[in-house]
Amino acid sequence: MVDFLESIGAETTIFQPIQPIFARQLENNWHMGKLFPVDFKKIDRGIDTLLKLKREGRRIYQTEEQFEDMRYYFKNPLKVREGQC
Repeated sequence: MVDFLESIGAETTIFQPIQPIFARQLENNWHMGKLFPVDFKKIDRGIDTLLKLKREGRRIYQTEEQFEDMRYYFKNPLKVREGQC
C-alpha cells in the first residue's frame, strides 16, 4: 500500500485501525469480526514492517509510538479507554 500511494504521488500515508463506536454501548465481543486481526504473529509482522518503512524514511505519517499503541490495541482491544482514538 505504501509503495502504491507513493507511486501516485501521495505526500503521506496514515493507517487507521478499526475502533469501536464510542457513542453507544457495545457488546464485549464487538471486535470479533472478519476485519479485526486476531493472529498476533501477523499483527507483529505488520507493525514491524511499517516501523521499518518509517525508519527508512518512507511517507508514513504515524510516529513509532503510535504504531506501538496500535500493536497493543490489536492485542488488547477491550482495554482501550473510552474516548481514546
